[in-house]
Amino acid sequence: MAGYAYNIHSVKLTRNDSLRVSGNIAIFALIYSAAGALLSYILWYAFDPYDPYDPYDPEQKQIKAWNAKGIAFQLYDLTVEIVIIAMSIFWLTYYLDRSTPLIPVRKGLEDFIDSYTSGVFFMFAVFIFLDDLTYKMKYVFKTLFGGFFDYWVPEEGSILDFSVRYSERQRKNQVLLS
Repeated sequence: MAGYAYNIHSVKLTRNDSLRVSGNIAIFALIYSAAGALLSYILWYAFDPYDPYDPYDPEQKQIKAWNAKGIAFQLYDLTVEIVIIAMSIFWLTYYLDRSTPLIPVRKGLEDFIDSYTSGVFFMFAVFIFLDDLTYKMKYVFKTLFGGFFDYWVPEEGSILDFSVRYSERQRKNQVLLS
């Protein structure tokens, strides 16, 4: 791996080489973005949405579909979504990395085309429609570990200015649970 990194910096790029490599990277970034947006849109339709439930809101008479299905279903849902995203990323990267550059480049520069830069666009595009995935993960994390962290980790102040402290509510709960 270190040899590969060394080779990247040892290749002398002409202005024409730089323009061709940059053009290919731009095209790959567009391909990754389109694929990510398409995957995101499909997953958005294929999985139940996360709907926050506010028990104090009289407009919301019942818990929404995803929230009401229980922690086992929620973990299964998250697992399937994450696996689909991971497999899509791998196979798309695998095939694009081995594809021929769309704008011809000098031999030896092909490896520079499919870069991490273009892959970042895929990750951005995947999450265009999948903001529910973030909320689902937070909800499941809070359901599984919220009580533990609420008890042990101070919620007020900042560690940066050393003002971190337990809230009054946390102190009362710790006394009640002791």
